[in-house]
Amino acid sequence: MAARLYVYTARVLDKWLRKNPGARRVPPILPVVLYNGRPAWTAPTTLRELFWLPNPSVLREHFPQLSYRVDDLRRSEDEALEQRSLPPFGRVALLLLRHCDDAEEDFLVFLTRLAAAINEVQDRDDLISCFTYIVEAGPGEAEALDTLRPRLSPPKEEVAMTIADALHERGRKEGLEQGLERGREEGL
Repeated sequence: MAARLYVYTARVLDKWLRKNPGARRVPPILPVVLYNGRPAWTAPTTLRELFWLPNPSVLREHFPQLSYRVDDLRRSEDEALEQRSLPPFGRVALLLLRHCDDAEEDFLVFLTRLAAAINEVQDRDDLISCFTYIVEAGPGEAEALDTLRPRLSPPKEEVAMTIADALHERGRKEGLEQGLERGREEGL
């Protein structure tokens, strides 16, 4: 990851320098990795850690450092994520990333607590993103929206049901296509 972030940072700076050819300084870039994996993050967090040097004490100081921050969501408490200075959608997104891989029963309990935060999200596109992620990434798609619906304000519930209807229609079409394909295979 450190090498990849070094490349990304270089690309951003290269683009900025092309737009600002007379610049003597560049804007700061703080690389951050949002991580929601189950095992703790163990990859090196500096580029310098990746270099293989036979005698590190001689040359190490001349190699690029580039360090990055890992925001390990699984090892963060929900309360700490909720307190972050972010718009409601940002806090909901972080919480969903933290819990999307929970066991179904735990995820449904989590959703009952998340409903109040979802009700604070105002932008319809942000709501669509939330509900789509809940259904696509979380366990138990139908149960997830059923758990949320009674806790949502009417406008939020309407958006959730729009997503549920669209997913139901997609599932119906996929089932129909699979049935047609199986019929062709069997020569019906």
